[in-house]
Amino acid sequence: MSQMYTTADLPKVLLFYAEPMADLAEKIQKHAANVQLGIITWQRQADDLCSHQGFARITIEESWKVRGSIVFFLCCLDDSDRIYDNLAVMTKITRFGPSTFKIMIPFFPSLTLQAEGGDRGLGVLGEIPISRTMTRLLSLTPRGKSGPTEVVIFDIHHLQERFYFEDDVAPRLESAMTLVTERLDKAIEIAMLNPPPPPA
Repeated sequence: MSQMYTTADLPKVLLFYAEPMADLAEKIQKHAANVQLGIITWQRQADDLCSHQGFARITIEESWKVRGSIVFFLCCLDDSDRIYDNLAVMTKITRFGPSTFKIMIPFFPSLTLQAEGGDRGLGVLGEIPISRTMTRLLSLTPRGKSGPTEVVIFDIHHLQERFYFEDDVAPRLESAMTLVTERLDKAIEIAMLNPPPPPA
């Protein structure tokens, strides 16, 4: 006889998120009963020296909750002005002792050719591939208790980018295209069942 499980039996998940990802994080919490949103304050004040230089004063509230928890960080790398904020949080969370730490990247920037330029490369000599640089920065994320930090990337532009990461992180490629096609199929079905009235 199979055992019945309730939401109380599910492991608690602590979800932190970058500032631009607040709406998405709240939607995730609504659809997952075992997800609790972590609180990060990002203080930017005109009279503050750090803010004046482009840096926010970042505080992970109730950081004691991280210890022993399954922790996710919903990252935002599509704004170059916020990349430092994201990296600062990612490298700090592991210091609080989560049992598992995973970084979720809904959009991974690939703004230049992935190959270095030169005789054997496809790019322009001297051009810096952004995705390669980004993977180097993400690879600096410290390991968690259970091993390398997992970096979950959705719909990556080039599959070979997973080989750019160092051994301290474990890249995992996912796709949301199945959800998109399901929504399209439903929209088409509704349109076929409810055709617009013929023009008068």
